[in-house]
Amino acid sequence: MRSSAAPADRPSILHVGIFPPPTDGGIAAYLEGMLASSLAQRFELETFDMRASAFHRKHRLARLGLGLHRLRRFRHALRASRSRIVHVHTSAHLGFWERAAYGEVAARQGRAYVLHVHGGDFDRFLMQMPDWQRRFAARAFGRASGVVVLSEAWKPLFASWVAPERLRVIPNAIHSTAFVRAAGPRAPGPVRILFVGMLSARKGLDELGAALARLLADGVRNFVLDLLGGEEVLGDGKRYRQRFHEMGLDPWIRFHGLKTGTDKLDFYHRADLFVLPSRSESFGIVNLEAMASGLPVISTRTGAVPEYIVSGEHGLLIEPGDSAALAHALHRLIEDEPLRTRLGAAGQRQAELYDWRVVGRALERLYDDILAGGAKPL
Repeated sequence: MRSSAAPADRPSILHVGIFPPPTDGGIAAYLEGMLASSLAQRFELETFDMRASAFHRKHRLARLGLGLHRLRRFRHALRASRSRIVHVHTSAHLGFWERAAYGEVAARQGRAYVLHVHGGDFDRFLMQMPDWQRRFAARAFGRASGVVVLSEAWKPLFASWVAPERLRVIPNAIHSTAFVRAAGPRAPGPVRILFVGMLSARKGLDELGAALARLLADGVRNFVLDLLGGEEVLGDGKRYRQRFHEMGLDPWIRFHGLKTGTDKLDFYHRADLFVLPSRSESFGIVNLEAMASGLPVISTRTGAVPEYIVSGEHGLLIEPGDSAALAHALHRLIEDEPLRTRLGAAGQRQAELYDWRVVGRALERLYDDILAGGAKPL
C-alpha cells in the first residue's frame, strides 16, 4: 500500500484498484490520472493494488488463492491506515465479488466505502445474476455509502439496487492537455489507424479484422493499423496474430503490445484516426485520450460513448458488432482528410469537458458528502 504525501489534517481516502506502472485497461488509466490530479492535494490518496497476472486471470483456483491472500493483507493494511473512506473500483464477474469482500471488510472496521463500477459488461452481469448471487450483491450495494456509475445510460440499471441519494454519475476523466500534439502538417505515407485496448473479442477485434479485410477487397490499401494493448485472456494475443495472418492482413497491421506513458503518447501523435469498435464498454477512456490528441474517433454506441461522442460531430459511431458499418466508417475517414481534421478538432474541444479539473470536482463533492454524514450504519 502506498499514499500521496499530505499533511495529517487532510482526509485520507484509500483506493482499491489496478494501479500503474505498467498495466492495461481503463481502471488503471483512470487511477493514474486521479493520482496526478488536484485531488491528491485536497486528500491523502492511499492505494491498494489489485492487479492480477494473465495466469491468475485464466486459472480460477490460482485466482482464488491470490484473492484470499490479498484479502488478509488488506485487513492488516486497513487497520494501519488513517483512511475514512475506502473507494473500491470494480469490474464485473469474479472481480466484483472480490471487491465486494473489500467493502465488507471496510464496513466491519467502521469505514465508509464507495463502489465505483467500471466494467463494460456490468449490465449483463447484473441482469443475468441468479437469485442467490443477487442477495450478496444487494448487500454490497446496500452497505455502500456511495455507488458511482460512469454514464446516465446505466443509472436506471442500478435504480433497484441503490437509493437515489447514494447513486452518482461521474464520468471518467483525463488530463487533456497532456495529450495535445504540436501543430504541423501530416507526415507523408499511408493513413495511420490506431487501436488501444485489451486484445479481445469484447473490444471488437473480430469486427476490426473483418472490416479491414473488406477494405482490401474494395481496393483500399493506403492504411496501416497499429494495435496497442495487452491480453484480456492468456493466449488472446497469439490467437489474434494468427487470425489476422490467416486473413492476409500482415502487411497492414502491427502489434506493439502494451505501451504506457510517452511511448503510448507517441502513437497517438503519429496516428491519423482512432478506432475502438467495442462490443461492450462502460466508458472507453482511450476514446477521450485520442480525442484530446486531436484524432477523429470511430467507436460504438455502447455504455457512455454516445454521451460524449456525437456521431458526425466528434467522430463516427456504429452499432456494436457491425463490421460492414465499421468498414464504411474507416473508408470515409481514410479517404477524407478534411473530415478527419474537422472531427478531430471538435473532439479535442469536447475532451476538455472531461478534464480532471472539471470531473475531479464531482469526486470532491461525493467525498465531502460522505465525510459530512459519516458512514452508513451497519
